[in-house]
Amino acid sequence: MDIGLLWYDDSPKKTLEVKIAEASVRYQQRFNAIPNVCHIHGNGDEARTVVGKIAIVYTPVIRPNYYWLGVEEI
Repeated sequence: MDIGLLWYDDSPKKTLEVKIAEASVRYQQRFNAIPNVCHIHGNGDEARTVVGKIAIVYTPVIRPNYYWLGVEEI
């Protein structure tokens, strides 16, 4: 992923799905494209999951409560 949107949301009242959906809307507004991947904080051992049509990748490089959205070939 060369270009992405780094989104921060630490609201305990929102689900992961809502946070990613809101970040996805902002990504679409900014880049006029639909993201298909979101990197979030994790130890990297978690299995890749999907929220809607967005693949979730867990990585220790991303800080908690940050969401890095973009487009990459999966």
